This record gives sequence, C-alpha cells and structure tokens, in this order.
Amino acid sequence: MEQTQELLQKWDARARRPRMEITGEGLTLGAGTVLAGMAKDERGRPRLALADEPRAFALLATAYERPVEHYVLAKMRRAAELWNDGEKALAHIHLAHASLPPCGEEQALRLFVADELIEAGVTPVALMKAQGFDPAPLNLVKANFNPAQPRWAAGSGRDSGRWSGGANIDLAGVKDFIARLLLEAARRAARTLLRPSEPEPANPEVVNPESKPPDTPKANTLTPPKVDANKLHHIFDNPRHELDGLVAEFGSQEAAFEAIRNATREAIKRQNISGMYDIEVEVRGHKLTVRGTVMNDGTIKIGTVFP
Repeated sequence: MEQTQELLQKWDARARRPRMEITGEGLTLGAGTVLAGMAKDERGRPRLALADEPRAFALLATAYERPVEHYVLAKMRRAAELWNDGEKALAHIHLAHASLPPCGEEQALRLFVADELIEAGVTPVALMKAQGFDPAPLNLVKANFNPAQPRWAAGSGRDSGRWSGGANIDLAGVKDFIARLLLEAARRAARTLLRPSEPEPANPEVVNPESKPPDTPKANTLTPPKVDANKLHHIFDNPRHELDGLVAEFGSQEAAFEAIRNATREAIKRQNISGMYDIEVEVRGHKLTVRGTVMNDGTIKIGTVFP
C-alpha cells in the first residue's frame, strides 16, 4: 500500500497529454512519460534520440495492454530524424501517422507505472513476460535499431526523485500491482468528485453585491509547493532541464525553486487556473515552461520545469 500511495502522489502532479508530442524533455506521451529523450550534439544543439527502443516498445505494450505494431517505432524514428533536421511540423505529422489510440487516463497511468518499474531495474523483457506478452518482438526491435542515430543514455527516463520499490516487486504480480494502482486511482478520483460542494445562499437573487466573493476565490488561497529534496533533484539535477545557469544566478537550488514557484503562483492567479496547467513563466529573463496541478484546496503542485 505504501508503494501504491507513493506512486499516486507523483501521479497527481503529472499533466496528461492524449497524444505523442515533442517537448523540451523529448518525445512524451500520457503523463509526461519520455519515450525518446533530448540529447545534445557536438555543437550543443538539442537532438531527439530514440536510444532504447526495447524500452519504448515495452512501455507502449504496457500502456495499451498489447504489443504495438513495429511501424509505430518506425514512425517515431522518422519523427526524430525530421525534428533533428529542423522539420518540426513534419515530425509531428509522422507521429500522428503512427495512429496510436488516444492515451486516456488509464493508459497514461499504465505507461507511468511501466516507466517507474523500468527505472527501478525491471528489464523490458521481464516487463513483457510479466504481463503475458511474447518478448520475441524485442529482438526484432533491436535488429532494426540504427546505431548512427543520436544516443540518449538508456535508462534515463523522466527522473522525478524516483520511487525505488519497483525492483522488489514479484514480477509474477506486475499485472495485479498495476490493477491495484488503477483501482486506487479510481477511488481517489471518486472521492474528489463526491466531496460536498459549498452551500449556495438560500436566495442568491437578493445577495448584497458587495458581499459576493471575488470572481477567483481560489486565487487568494493558493498555497505554493513546498521545497523537498526529491523535487529539487527532479527539476535541477536533470541535465535535460538545462537550469544550471538559473541556479548559478540565485546561488542555490532552493532559491531558484522559490523564484520559480513564486512566478508560477502569480501566473496561476493572474490566469485563474485550476486543475492541470502547462504555462510559461519568466524568472530573471529565463523563459520557462512549468507543468503541474492546482489541487481543489488551492495547493499548487509543480511537476516539471524546463526552458
């Protein structure tokens, strides 16, 4: 149960995307799970690199409960090549032509859990076998891999102060483990929906206009996220986030995070945002993308930050 709750706490801060898209972190799907990361060439330019295709194949198989067709990875390879050549629009067209089904809430959670398990030490082959999938296609994936493609360190999935319990899970129980997470996530969502709403005035037509609450009642009660070691590690120790310069300007990760969260809070307040958000803020001339969630009680959660 502790493993389940710890994973779901991380899950809550993730912004969801139903389709594959290329962001500052790489090719992502679902709740920000990285299928292909950003590397740098010899000139320091960002390059999209699908460096561990068996991992991507196992992640997608887990998300959709069946192995995907090999042409999906071929489209991802081609999209990476086009993006690296500056053809960003064509890259996204190729991703659309991969024709993956929409990654809904359940698929995104499966993908998220599979990524956590692999980061904790479970191999793609073991993950496939644990779910009753034939791992043989992984050999074909390896055979088709082009070593000339840009490399991105294998196992360098979306770091988030990683949960480390996955490697201790009995692989025979992986399907049950994922099912338990899905059930608990559904229960949490149901509890949120069933929370009693604030009572309305008995006769709203005669309410004194001066006593009406402001248009954005949550804006005055927004609670910025707390600083914790895992969050600092995820945001600032990930080289793909390229935030070393910002940390140097502020003198510490804590000070840089405080500046980011203050800018984020002001942007959320100004834009009257609730629920999941994906916004741009500016901190000392640095334009940053911040993703996370505004909880029902006004607590702001920051999932990730990158230029």
